[in-house]
Amino acid sequence: ARRRGGGSVSAVQCGANCIQQKTLHLLRHAQGTHNAAEDNAYQTQAHVGNAWYTRLYEEHGRAWVLLEEVYGDKYWDPPLTPLGREQAARRHDELTRRDGFAIDVVVVSPFRRTLQTAYGALPQLQLAARAGGQRVPVVATDLLRERVGNYTCDARLNVSALQTEFPDVDFGQVPHDDLFFRTSKEDGVDGPARLARRTMDALEWMMKRPEKVLAVVSHQHFLRSLTGLFPNLRHAAKGFANAEERTVIACEERR
Repeated sequence: ARRRGGGSVSAVQCGANCIQQKTLHLLRHAQGTHNAAEDNAYQTQAHVGNAWYTRLYEEHGRAWVLLEEVYGDKYWDPPLTPLGREQAARRHDELTRRDGFAIDVVVVSPFRRTLQTAYGALPQLQLAARAGGQRVPVVATDLLRERVGNYTCDARLNVSALQTEFPDVDFGQVPHDDLFFRTSKEDGVDGPARLARRTMDALEWMMKRPEKVLAVVSHQHFLRSLTGLFPNLRHAAKGFANAEERTVIACEERR
């Protein structure tokens, strides 16, 4: 991936041309209520027999149930399901057993499902909570949010509401209100290009941070866009399952 005004960033074994490297632990959020709603509507074929629902299904696929005109704000910034919390706990157990797993910072999309996943899955955050202190900083940024479409799960709560639930998170780089959802959609013909630009901005932001090992807690479409910047990666285009974690070594090389 070519950095604007600088060298390139790759996900290969770092060599002599490497200026710096970062370890990125990429973690998709666990199952949210919107994921469960999509699965249920698909499995029950809830659109069948309703002409309007059928038209929405034909246009949007299984995500039709997440449209504002269907269920209002029911799935606005949805939280994890009980199964999602179990998935996060299983990931926590796996990371706890993994030799040498350590992080310097958590960078996270400012949504309830990603924040709940971070606190449920990352051992360092649970250890800090039990010890009564925040040892690893948690920094939220809209750069890591999901692709912004017409679905209410792509919208987040305002910062005041999020801070009430997650008081130890640094929301200093997140605008208070989610104007992004109303004004900066990443759908349509040029939607993939807009998402790709934001993904590159996010990668540059991470490479400029002082920490060397980052836990990156985000969403399906964003993480696919991020790994897609490195076509040499094995399974670069493969989707992430709920609570799946992959590790990437990103190297910035001289021009």
